[in-house]
Parts: sequence; C-alpha cells; structure tokens
Amino acid sequence: MLTNRRQVIQSATVATGLAMTGNVADSARADARQATPSIDTLRIAMSGLPTQLDPQTDTFIVMIRIYNMVYDTLIQRDWANGGGLIPGLATSWTQVDETTLELTLREGVVFQDGSPFTANDVKFTFDRTLEGNARLAATGRYGLAEVQVVDDLTVRMITDGPRGTLLSLIADLGSEIVPATYFQQVGYEAFQRMPIGTGPYRVTEFIPDTRITLTAHTDYWGGAPAVSNVEIRPIPEVSTRVAALINGEIDMAMDLPPDQIPTVEEDGRFAVSTVSPLNINILAIVGTKPPVDRREVRQALNISIDRQSIVEQLFGGLAVWPTGLQSTLDPLYIERPQIPYDPDGARRLLETAGYAGEEIRLAYDSPNYYPLEQEWTEVIVAGWADVGLNVTMSPLELSQREAITAEDDWGLYTTSMGNIADVDLPLVVASATAEYQILHTPGQFDELNAIVAQAQQTVDEAQRRDLTRQALEFLEDFTMVLPLFTINRNTASLATISFQETPLFGIDLRPGRFTVTN
Repeated sequence: MLTNRRQVIQSATVATGLAMTGNVADSARADARQATPSIDTLRIAMSGLPTQLDPQTDTFIVMIRIYNMVYDTLIQRDWANGGGLIPGLATSWTQVDETTLELTLREGVVFQDGSPFTANDVKFTFDRTLEGNARLAATGRYGLAEVQVVDDLTVRMITDGPRGTLLSLIADLGSEIVPATYFQQVGYEAFQRMPIGTGPYRVTEFIPDTRITLTAHTDYWGGAPAVSNVEIRPIPEVSTRVAALINGEIDMAMDLPPDQIPTVEEDGRFAVSTVSPLNINILAIVGTKPPVDRREVRQALNISIDRQSIVEQLFGGLAVWPTGLQSTLDPLYIERPQIPYDPDGARRLLETAGYAGEEIRLAYDSPNYYPLEQEWTEVIVAGWADVGLNVTMSPLELSQREAITAEDDWGLYTTSMGNIADVDLPLVVASATAEYQILHTPGQFDELNAIVAQAQQTVDEAQRRDLTRQALEFLEDFTMVLPLFTINRNTASLATISFQETPLFGIDLRPGRFTVTN
C-alpha cells in the first residue's frame, strides 16, 4: 500500500495481446491496429475543458494541463531529476542582496505571434500580481515590492523582505509569462479565450465545452515540437473515453480510474503511465454555515472517513492515504501519523457539539471531475451516516463549482489543494489563501497567517521545517478542510507515444520530453 512515505513517479507499461472474438468491437480494434500511423494531430481526451486560459487567473487541473503547452516560466522544474530548478526563459539568476533577485533572460525568444520576448513582458506579468485584482489567483503571491527592467534581457525582482520561497514561486503555476503588448491590445476577457505565450504550442481554436486546438510554434526556442497539431476535447464519461481510445478516435486518454487500466493494457496497442501528483483531494468546509461552524462537527467529519478502504478498494492502491495537508513530494515533508479512522470518537465529538442531525449539504462534480469522484463521495457519505451525520449530496457542473462562495447553501464541497503557491509549503500556503479563509469567520486564521508569513520570509531550512510543522498542527486542530487522499493520475496512450508525466498535471509536449515512434 502506498502510504506514509515519499511517493515517487512510477511508470507501468504492459503490452498483452488480446485474441479476436469476431464481433463488431473486435473488428474495429483490428482496423485501428492496422492504421496506427505517425501522428500529425495528437488527439487528447480529458474529463472536461477549461473555461479560460489565463494562467494567472485560475489553476484548475484542466487549465494546468494546457498552460504547460502554451506558456513558459522563467525557471522550470526538472521532474526527471527530482524536480530541481533549471533554466527556462531565464538562463541564470543571482541573489544580489536579501531582497533583490536579478535574472538574465534567454536571447532570441519570440512569442507565438512572432513578437520578441523581453524584460518588459516579465515586468508586465508580475506587475499584474501587484494590482490587487481579486480575479487573479496570483495576486499578492510573490511578496514583491517592485519589478525593475534593467535592459531588454535583464530584470530585477525586489521583494518586501527576505523571501526564501521566491525561486520556487517563479518556477510554479501562475508564473507563466504573459505578453505585455498582445494582452493590452486584446484585453483581459479576450486573452482568456485566445492567448499567446512563448511555449511550444499556440491556441488556434477554443470552442467552450467542445474543443481546443493547438498548433506547433515552429520558432519555439526549445526546438520544433514532435507533432504539428494537438486537439483536446472533453469526454466526461470514463467508459466513453476508453472506448474512444480503443476505437482509434483519440490517441491519449487522461484520468483513467484503476478499474479501467486492465481493459486498456489487455488491448496490446497502448501504454499506461501513472504518477502521484503534488495535490491532495479535499472537502472544503464553509465554516460559517451551521452545523459545520462547530469545530467538533468538523473534526467528527474528518475522523469518520475510512480513507484506507477507499485507497485500497476503489483505487487499487494507486493513491496515498495522507498524514494531513502536505504532499509527500514536498521537500520539507514531515513524517506524521496518518489521519485516523475513528467512528466511535466521531460519535463522542458529535455528542459534545450538541449535534442533533442538522442537514449538511455536500456539493460534488457531476459528471466526475476527479477520478471516481461520485463513487468515493458516496462511500464517505455512507460512513458519515453510520456515525449519525446527516449529509446530502448535491451534484454540480464544473462551471457552477468554480463560482462557489461563502453565501451559497453548501456546508462542504469537493475540490483539491495542490502546488499552487510554494513548492516547500504547497498545501500550507494554499490553506492560508483567501480562497479558503473567506469560507470561515474573519480573524480565525491570524495565527496561521503569521506562521506562513514567517515561513515565506525564512531562508533557513530547519526553521522552515519547524514552521511547516506548526502550520500543519494548526490546520489539523482547526480542521478548515478535510484532507482525503492523493489520487494517482493514470494516462493511457498509444504505445508509440513516449512522454514525461509530471506531478503538476501539465501535459509536457516539449521537444525531448515527448516523442513519437512508428
């Protein structure tokens, strides 16, 4: 069982022949086998499509997967070698003093419209985070006081104090470089639908809920991509996604639940890769809503979830039973006991809280956004009923869930918390953001905010580790969200395709990281 230890990227590729039975489905498979071509257009199916493509606005998983193809960051993560920092659009960087980071930019880089990439684009990108725009998830993330252009290929980032996290942050989600001139020409709303970046592919078509088409950026600084076009479409139903792969309608199917892996592997034409992401599925709590405004009720909800059974029985071990709100891939990972399953303890907490069966409404994605989401939600709700909790399930479409606020009539909703802020403190810092704190009474997180602020400004690793421990203990005691599990992401593709899975959900089609053989 994959528990209580560092999770590493795993790959599994199996090729097993399947005897033909002579029926229509087998005939379709045979036709598809004979027509396994070199790929001009890579066809990818996901559970859903993004509603927008501005990387600083939102970081939903379906968005992250496409950001990686369209944009570049100044610094990148080398996930093939432990996630170390490597040059991206910046070729080198120097900490001039405790508040000044100077970066030298890559020469000769152009955006997908042919315009040159310069320090002005870096300044524009990070200046957006200083404008106080509540629509941007990246607002206020970096602790920047100012961004200075030294010359076209040199930029300085001045922080408001020592920032031990800055390098990690500018290699992270939300730090993708946005073109200043193009953005100002088209405006915020238009850019969300038809963006450009310096990445290996340009968005050439975006039909919401239907299709996103990408075309290779032939002047990409990293070399020409392996395929000329990429077509991404939503297929929410898993069985339909698998059938589309087997019938030759798509080349890659994202987010396969474990029970579908044998079906794909037995066909013989496909490979399945699996990766444990920097992400934990959670149930967010709207702590201003009775009865979950009572801490004992929140704690009862937490310890009456049988995570071990879900990991073993639903996910076949391809998931992690967490110790709390910290990814096992965090460089500052702290070994702690796993979240217990204690139904008797939950009943005692409910008695102490004076809980009298008040309804708690749980919003979840329908169709599934996360693998087996409805199935594990049903198991959790059944376990809560066993200890006396009255939780009802309310299905929501993804667009509805994106707009959830503290004023909505939900006590809980399914979501996930991941590496959206800081590689060293990914989940702790995420917990300290307004996105979750607005769901609770103002002032309740003053202690956590102080811990996180100190951690962000501390460069000493031992001190950061201790502050991480303090933050995790606060979150465990307060129970602002319910950590569930880290679900391995399983991708099925033609065996002729070789690509590098990353813990950050991005589909990495950069040269050298994605190849096609015939």
